[in-house]
Amino acid sequence: RLWSGPAGDRRKFFDRLTLSRAPEHGQAAVAYERALRERTRLLSERVFDDAWLGGLEREMAAHGAAIAAARVETLARLQEAIDMRPDGAFPKAVLALEGLLEARFANGGKSADVEEDFAELLRDVRGRDSGAGRALDGPHRSDLLARHAGKDMPADQCSTGEQKALLIG
Repeated sequence: RLWSGPAGDRRKFFDRLTLSRAPEHGQAAVAYERALRERTRLLSERVFDDAWLGGLEREMAAHGAAIAAARVETLARLQEAIDMRPDGAFPKAVLALEGLLEARFANGGKSADVEEDFAELLRDVRGRDSGAGRALDGPHRSDLLARHAGKDMPADQCSTGEQKALLIG
């Protein structure tokens, strides 16, 4: 169900992998979630205090960038290990992260630039997020994607047996 289930399950799975490589990832995730909840609460109460929201958004941006950078590094190491493995009984997967911040890091973005741009985005979409009742952008919306390398097929479209083999591989 990992490949065909909700993105949140894949995100949690991948964050556990990331946490095993980067212990600070857990602290960044907790701090990000705390700031996200507080920002959402303020926006739902229609409190648009720029100093208060700006502080929370800067905190979200700093921790969100740390989360995304750790995920990108974990994915690079994992993909390298998969690629180096000889062909065998289990198919190889081609992994990718789908997410705004992760894409910036994967394309060579610098942490300070990613943080600044994310904080600016959060400030610009306050009204939209207030109407939606939640933040629509950030590492809490990212997803882990996989493709069956041999068949060039998305994992969620593979048979359940192939999905299990991809996970083991």
